[in-house]
Formats: sequence, structure tokens, C-alpha cells
Amino acid sequence: MAKSRFSVRESFLRAETGTLTKSGGSLRVCLVFPNKYRVAMSNLGFQTIYRELNGRHDTCCERGFLDPELGLKSVESGKPFGQFDILAFSVSFELDFIGFARTLYESGMPLLARERHSSHPLVVLGGACATSNPEPLADFVDVVVVGEGENSIHFLADQALLHGARDREAFLKALAAVPGFYVPRFVSPVYRSDGTIGAIESKAPTGAPAELPHDERITPAFSQITTPNAEFANTFLVEISRGCGRSCRFCLARRLYPHREWRAAEVLEVIDRFCPPKAKIGLVGAAVSDHPEIDDIVTRLTERGNKVSTASLRVDSTSETLLRALAASGQRTVTFAPEVATDRLSSVIGKGISQDVLLEKMETALAAGLRNVRLYFMVGLPSERDEDIAAIIELSKKARGVIADRTKGRGRLTLSISPFVPKPLTPFERVPMEHAEVLKGRLDRIKSALAVCPNVTVKQESLRLALLQGLLSRGDRKLGRLVALMGGQRMSYNQAVRRTKVDPDFYLYRERGPTEILPWHLSRA
Repeated sequence: MAKSRFSVRESFLRAETGTLTKSGGSLRVCLVFPNKYRVAMSNLGFQTIYRELNGRHDTCCERGFLDPELGLKSVESGKPFGQFDILAFSVSFELDFIGFARTLYESGMPLLARERHSSHPLVVLGGACATSNPEPLADFVDVVVVGEGENSIHFLADQALLHGARDREAFLKALAAVPGFYVPRFVSPVYRSDGTIGAIESKAPTGAPAELPHDERITPAFSQITTPNAEFANTFLVEISRGCGRSCRFCLARRLYPHREWRAAEVLEVIDRFCPPKAKIGLVGAAVSDHPEIDDIVTRLTERGNKVSTASLRVDSTSETLLRALAASGQRTVTFAPEVATDRLSSVIGKGISQDVLLEKMETALAAGLRNVRLYFMVGLPSERDEDIAAIIELSKKARGVIADRTKGRGRLTLSISPFVPKPLTPFERVPMEHAEVLKGRLDRIKSALAVCPNVTVKQESLRLALLQGLLSRGDRKLGRLVALMGGQRMSYNQAVRRTKVDPDFYLYRERGPTEILPWHLSRA
């Protein structure tokens, strides 16, 4: 017999360490991650807002997920989403736009913000996608938190308590006048006949902005809850840096948040105070190996007996000390992200990593005790040529040879290859995405060429999902209906495109002119 959702919810809660449970609070918030529980519980932004709101005496914050095992109820109390004052969605991935719409629809609430009234929760959107481009969801949300939530969430809660459901209009006007909040109902695109945005019409109230907390109050984000049911099982995640000091032209990390690097002493203090006993420690940052005190941090942690893990590392800044700490922690695979394999294209994208440097750093990693190597590459980058694809194949063969020599044939090389998706706010925000047939040909060429190489695995991101991501990442408000059909009515992408008469080519393959108003300009108007 299948477990009831109640028993599943209880088993998830029993497995957690650090859960915050409150019965009081005048403001009831459900923080919703429109994806599975295991994905959400490895997201530091989600966990940070959960802790911040529950740290208030007047607010009770619970968690919700789009997870078939849990249903559309909060984990802490089992309360339906519609019974909260605020549904605060954390959206870090464009594909979760579909999950956002499904969550609202299947919770029995109107998708369109203008059709909801005082008996419905206020719908708030935050997360990386809210900061980069919230426009495909603009008709569905009441307010968007743009930027770092620690600077804004307390003002939002204060205003919700002041006005609440009694005066939704006053609440939205109060937020719209403050930097860091975007209220879509007060801002509208004016379209030209060719479908581009010709002007932005704003009815947002103006006035002296309220005082928000200063940046100095922001401390390293860390896991409030650890659980074996997360993507990073039983791992205490702690931020050592935010944003990025590099200038890679394809990447959003530098553009979303100010660049910060917390001192080793601050990071270690957070671990001393909050890390559960025996938890593995995951160091989080866009470029962990760039941290000026990374060697000191990992040395101190390994001396204390902690196991340490990181995500992908910068080839040119990864030290032998860091690699030895990872190996001593039981990590067997080191991950680098060269993205490309020619010096020319590396210069175009602002990466600046040569083949020789990569191969030398692989040698160092394998000598330090790591056995396997994962490399991230992209295809479809601006100015990419056939020789750039050939270079990925050749570099992979060289890398495989290095691994085979160092591990006596026991180590593995894994390639993770994804189509390039131009992102808002980056220097590539106006370039077209490469056509699907070209991307497929290049992906197939790499996979075919390396299929005969022993101990080499090629993993390709779904081309279909990459194209959908490309559509949503730079989409405008017109895509809201497509999102509603795919999420609310579970239509396939092709069905939704036919029903809405959306032209994907307009969003995917068109060069934006240098003066064209782009959809994400609205949230910054």
C-alpha cells in the first residue's frame, strides 16, 4: 500500500535537522519552491528566507513544494497553500516558471493576479529568475523582489502586516515606491507593430524611498536544515562568496548580486555555530577556488575532521591544497568548466583558459588523489566554428589520456555538454541563440566521436529543454499564456505554441538591436 501524504510529510520532517516550527505570528507565509523537495532543500536562498522570516516574532513561515509525494500543502502543518497570507515563490530556474503556474492552478487559485481578491494569498516572486527577467510571470504575481532577499524581505513583511488583505492596493503602492521591488500591475510594455517593445508605461507611485537594511548586514548564507532527502544529502552548505569577480560574458553570476567574499573567520564562525555534528560541509560560491583564503578554510576544516565538497572549480585558481582537501574528504571527482577548447573562443567569452593549463591542473588533481574528471562545455556560442567543436573532441581525448596514465586506466572522464542560452543582463543578452538543427549536429558530432573512447561518458543537456529555457529566459509578458497552458493545463510545448500562436523564432533566433527595449528593462523602469 502506498504511503499517505501525511506519513510522507512526517517522514520528511523526522529526517530533518534544523526545522523551524512556530504556532504563532500574525503574518502567515508559505515559502514555495515550485520543484521537488530534494531540489529545494539544496537551495541556499530558499533556506535563508525561511530563516529570516521565522526569526521575526510576528511572522510564521512554512515551506511548500511542487512534489507529488507531498501534495500542495505546507510541510510543517499540512495547511493548503490557499490558507496563507502570502505565497512567496523562490524561482531559480526558468523551467520552474511552468511549475509556478502549475502550483497556483492546482491549488485552486486564479492564475491572473487581477482575478484574485482579498480572500486569496498575496503572490510574491523572488530568486535568481525574479532578478534577471520575471516578465513571463508578470501577469500572475503581485510583487517581485529584485536582488538580494535579505535586503527586502523584512520591509515586505512589515508592509504586509500594516496593510495585509485589508488594503492590497496600499500594500502594493508602498512596495512599488521602493527600490528592490517590482509591481507589474503598475508597469506595462507598449508594443510596436513588429512585436518589439517600443516604450514602457509606468504608473508606479513615486516618493522618497524607504530605508532598507544596508549591505553590511548580509552575512554568509547557510543551511538552516540538513536532510538526507536533499540533492546534497546531509550536507551543510555555507556561502564563502556571492556574485563573481570574473568577467565571463555568458554568465549571470556577476550581474545578479554584488560581489562579496567573506573572510575565513566569518565562514568558520558560521560553521562552528550552526553546522550539525558530522555533517559534510559544502562550500558555495560562483568561483570557490578564487577565494583568497580558500586554502586556509579547507585546511582548518580538514584538521577538525570535516569532510569538504565544492562544485566546479576555476582551472587557473585551484590550488593543490584545495585538491588534496577534497581527496581527503572522499571526493573522487574533480569538476572544471573550461566551456570551450580553443584560445580564440575562450577569449570571445571572457574565460581565458588554455588547453595546456587545463591538462596541467588535471595532472595536479589526479596526483592529489582524485580519480575522475568532469568537464563542462557549451556549444552554440557566438562566433563558434567547426574547428571549435573539433577542439572539444581533441581536448577530451587528451584529457582521457592523462586520466588513463595517472590512474592506470581506472579513472573516468565525464563531459557535460549544454547548448548556450543567452541570458538577460549579460553582454550576450542581445545575441540570437544558435538554431536547433545546428546545435543537434554539433552535439551529435561530439558524442559520436567519443563513443569509441573507453572510460569516457558524454552527457548532453536536453536540446528541447534548452530551447524552452532560451524562450523563457528572454521572454516577455506575451509568454504568460504559454506558461499558463503548459503549467496549468499540462499542455505540451508544441500544443501550447500552436494554441497561443507564439513565434518561438522571434524570441530564440533574432538579434536584438542596440537600442531595443528588452523585457527585463520593465522591472528596472
